[in-house]
Amino acid sequence: MVTIFNSTLSLKEPLKKLILEINKKDGKPPLCVISDTFMGFASEVAKSCGTFNVSFTTAGAYGTAAYVSLWLNLPHLLAIDGVFKMPGFDDSCCFFSVNQPHPFMKSINANDSWSKVLKSLLSPSFDSLGFLCNSVEEIEPMGSKQSRISQNFLFGSLDHCFHNVCSRKVKKIKSLNQELEKIMDCHQKNAFLVLESLSRGVPIISWPLAGEQAFNLKMLMEEMEVCVGLTKEVDSVVAKEDVMKVVNIVLSKSGKGKEMKEKANEIGMCIRGAVKEESDYKGSSVKALDDFIATLLSRRNVSS
Repeated sequence: MVTIFNSTLSLKEPLKKLILEINKKDGKPPLCVISDTFMGFASEVAKSCGTFNVSFTTAGAYGTAAYVSLWLNLPHLLAIDGVFKMPGFDDSCCFFSVNQPHPFMKSINANDSWSKVLKSLLSPSFDSLGFLCNSVEEIEPMGSKQSRISQNFLFGSLDHCFHNVCSRKVKKIKSLNQELEKIMDCHQKNAFLVLESLSRGVPIISWPLAGEQAFNLKMLMEEMEVCVGLTKEVDSVVAKEDVMKVVNIVLSKSGKGKEMKEKANEIGMCIRGAVKEESDYKGSSVKALDDFIATLLSRRNVSS
């Protein structure tokens, strides 16, 4: 698998060729390039072709920041009594357990092939214009201000937000709208499930398996308090009794179940409000998308 990840670097030259062909055909480079966070090399390519790269992550800002910080800094190697401090995070939310990441991630040590490859893929993403994150500023204040994320554009209910805002913009971004909606269709049924559930006031039962999921669980349980986990550790064994226990908690109309439902309803209102646009009111996600497009257009005007 590490070979496959490393092989993505071979896309660098084809990407540059494609952008130059677009430049020749249209008489100007594309407004921007949007790449996966693991395709950080797109930042260098875009810059060499007279445009900008924006890193896209289907996760929220918090989970992305924690995941990337772990791979780039390997703070778990400095853990004391099973706890380590995540670089780039405020003191109020920077402490993580060594048991939270997947065993695969816990085994990295800077000299292994995975550490070397992922660092080379992820690091250049911070040279991009900013990050497109699937989140809402009001419900994820910690993640939205982490120092490792250079500039965040946080969009809750991404497909709805892109459709409403891009549809009223100039033709220059029509193709951008279409490509972003393709991304939404691709990921709608998995990566966005948590945000879509919360937007309807539904609490979460979490079972982290890989990637940044354990960090998302930490945020949902400790910051938002709208989630109960089958386990806090991705390598734990889950028995049917564990499943029954958390289901009963979530369905309960009293105690923790009631509290989570109330908080989920509050968060749902925030998410729905973030994508609302009526009269003179614009939700935070609508404003973020406006800011994103305005930033691209202003950078285009400056560079031209």
